[in-house]
Amino acid sequence: MGGRGRGRARGGDQGSNGNGAGLAQRMGQMGLDGHGATGGGGGERSMGRGVTRGGARNSAEDIQRRNDFMDLVKTRPASLTSKCGVSGTPVALRANYFKINKSGAARMFSYHVTLKSEMEEERSFVRKIIVRRLAQVLPVYLFDGMMMFTMERLYPEGQDCRVEMSCNENKATNESVPVEVEFKLTGEIFPTDHTYLHVLNIIKNQANDGLQLTQMGRGYYDPKSTIKFPQYKIEIWPGYSTSIRQHENDILMNVDVSMKVLRTDTVLNQMDSMKHDRAAGRDVLGFISKKLIGAIVYAAHNQKTYRIDDIDFNKNATSTFQKKDGSSISFVDYYKTRHGLTINPKQPLLISQPRDRDIRGGKNDLCILVPELCKMTGLSDDQRNNFHLMQEISTYTRMVPEKRVQSLIEFSNRYTSTPEVKATLEKWSLKMNPELVAVNGRILPPERIFLSQNPRSKVKETTYTSDNADWSNAATRNVLWNPVPLDNIRFIYPGIMYNKVAMFFKEMQMVAKGLGVNLIMPDSNWQEIQDTRTASYLAAAKVVSQMKPNFVVVAIPNDRCDTYAAMKKHFCFTSPVPTQMITDSKVLSKDKKYKSVASKVVIQMTTKMGGTPWCVKIPMTKAMIVGFDTYHDTTKAGMSVGAMVATLDSNFSRKTENQNEFPDKIFFYRDGVGDGQVQQVVDHEIQQLENAIKAVQKYSPNWNPQIVFIIVSKRINTKFFVSGGRRPENPSSGTVVDDIVTLPERHDFYLISQSVRQGTVNPTSYNIIKNTSTLSSDKIQMLTYKLCHMYYNWPGTVRVPAPCQYAHKLAYLVGESLHDEPHEMLSKTLYYL
Repeated sequence: MGGRGRGRARGGDQGSNGNGAGLAQRMGQMGLDGHGATGGGGGERSMGRGVTRGGARNSAEDIQRRNDFMDLVKTRPASLTSKCGVSGTPVALRANYFKINKSGAARMFSYHVTLKSEMEEERSFVRKIIVRRLAQVLPVYLFDGMMMFTMERLYPEGQDCRVEMSCNENKATNESVPVEVEFKLTGEIFPTDHTYLHVLNIIKNQANDGLQLTQMGRGYYDPKSTIKFPQYKIEIWPGYSTSIRQHENDILMNVDVSMKVLRTDTVLNQMDSMKHDRAAGRDVLGFISKKLIGAIVYAAHNQKTYRIDDIDFNKNATSTFQKKDGSSISFVDYYKTRHGLTINPKQPLLISQPRDRDIRGGKNDLCILVPELCKMTGLSDDQRNNFHLMQEISTYTRMVPEKRVQSLIEFSNRYTSTPEVKATLEKWSLKMNPELVAVNGRILPPERIFLSQNPRSKVKETTYTSDNADWSNAATRNVLWNPVPLDNIRFIYPGIMYNKVAMFFKEMQMVAKGLGVNLIMPDSNWQEIQDTRTASYLAAAKVVSQMKPNFVVVAIPNDRCDTYAAMKKHFCFTSPVPTQMITDSKVLSKDKKYKSVASKVVIQMTTKMGGTPWCVKIPMTKAMIVGFDTYHDTTKAGMSVGAMVATLDSNFSRKTENQNEFPDKIFFYRDGVGDGQVQQVVDHEIQQLENAIKAVQKYSPNWNPQIVFIIVSKRINTKFFVSGGRRPENPSSGTVVDDIVTLPERHDFYLISQSVRQGTVNPTSYNIIKNTSTLSSDKIQMLTYKLCHMYYNWPGTVRVPAPCQYAHKLAYLVGESLHDEPHEMLSKTLYYL
């Protein structure tokens, strides 16, 4: 496989689809007021959203978040009678879903509300108050200031409208002014409509309030159960993420156990620490920006999370902003008077840009944050490299299936027994079934892994067990399927690392012989440098490039230094040649693991040169498989790198010209699609693919390839558990689920392709948004699983098809280190592994 690609902007306008989409758009533009619930609102806003993003629970952002999350784009063709496969062994599973039952009819009604009085009132919150005074004569409702949603009709069918009398308070005269409130039916909303699910999720959020949890993003966390690690300056908040939507047969609530890692140090603490970091050099502000931009922070004063998009060092906390009433106030005074907080006046300001869903909701202004009031979230690189820390927190962050199911049952018990939660649901005639949903799955058989194809001996093959999809031993003890010699390589290393480098290379030569790789490097091919400065490495790289090697190995202290990026840029742009970086911290300092690591390094090196370590049998000819993924460019705000890899050879292991034959089938696996972007992929990316085919058809009019376009989603909250034994366990590799918890508007399935040794295994969701081939759902599922065996950085199955994983590696390299398109000479090999 090879790959290239660069530069596509994130986000973009999203289209609407399905019944009720217009109402959903209206709901996304204003807050809702619930009968018996808290209405919308918000305080002063600096520079638009200023100090607080969002507002009340049912604010425009909350509704728009639900709109993004509930991406109800219909991709299932009407002609598809069944999307269920048949291959494999049946297995009984449980999923982290609870059925939501509704007594009575499941329909919902929407009404346009008109207020008629002497005082014209356009303010939404006042309109909500006026309608709220009629709560005793109205059924339970949600009201956004213009539209009302109820589960009951407000007047008999055939009647024009319903009119009630309320009042408005005239503050100028301190009198009550009568208001005529007219309710006019605008439509009936069904469970498969956008708006129906939005309302259900609002009701669910109101019910969640009864659990006395703190909402951060989409999750609800319990600060009273905080797990503290003071020695590491972090704490873990346990909680849950919840969402409701219509699945194949029922409305289900997905509940996943979530752990929010918060650092007790603030962004200001981090800035002060970075000022004294030796790596900062003279450009301290640039160093701080590089480390912090892109980080997610938590503002405790308003319990919101933000992404740092920029840092304004020209302003500080004494700078002023304009309030809603037109007056100006400094950040210092604002937080003192509004929140009773005293902050350091001499600190720069953080800038958070509006997210795509904010823009679609009409919020285009920046959010200004004070570093002292923002806590870092997640773990720093140093913390991730701390073995003892990671071992301690993994007990909580990597929950085994038994403990995860126990937490889900605890949530169910709490949800169904808390009076406030029950009361909220009962008002809407809703009730949650306390049992985890039962699901039928299938386990696809293990694949045969083909190794050596030496003509003087029989083809060697191996396999694995479904509970441990790993063939490391066989892969490192047999000749590779198609090894490529490493006979013209150069090695750059600093003198202080010579002993480690020499020992490791000796081990590489020993394992290479058993793998069938010819690894030769005479003394003249070694390039020693005197120190570990980046300039010294670059000088050596220029010397080595003049020798015209076809591969370069570079020993560096660690992969987080500037040297890594500098070497990659030189050998991807100036002198294009595959490279292998060997770090002292992760490889050379661990001499007890030299043999196993050396085997993987040699396999990786020969793969970068075009070799094939192993393959699986894919009974298809003249097919092209494409993987596409994106990665945020760390130096260009608002931009992402798009990377595409493709294969045409018969083993689907690399990219070749394939004798200039066009493929009969094109399989496109599209990873990196965020919430709310499916419609954009349907409308634009498939169209671009079809346009490219039409361009070729001008020269080859008989070419008409079949297309299978699949969206791959890893960031999902669905979990499955084997329920047949005494305790819940992870499903086996090859487990497919294509019913019950899949979505009626999609041609989709879940696949668990990898095995995990810790925690709960994560399935991957596949949404087939276009299929003009004759392949059944079963065949597509089997092909997808086969491709999960073809990632050559790991002798085992991976979570996504190999083309997607390769595309991710390429996008990561460009977005993190290169920031530009690599030389075309490298595009036909896996140089980016």
